[in-house]
Amino acid sequence: MSRPRVFRAVPRDDGRWEVRADDEPRARATYATQALAWRQAKDLARFADAGMAVLHNRDGGTRTEHVYRRGGGLYPAPAATG
Repeated sequence: MSRPRVFRAVPRDDGRWEVRADDEPRARATYATQALAWRQAKDLARFADAGMAVLHNRDGGTRTEHVYRRGGGLYPAPAATG
């Protein structure tokens, strides 16, 4: 099985949130709230061939992650650490 594409909802210095793909040099979009960025990251991961959505804390740690298999089904993701 190929590695999943990873989409991250990460905080910015200006208080907004952005969604980044690990394999792309720039953010895909910025959002006013964490909730909106997280929703977008999950949608992108769900519709990727196989994807993973990672939500970060303001301190840079991982808050939670969701792993999606081909076809959009959700795998249980390991518990966040840190």
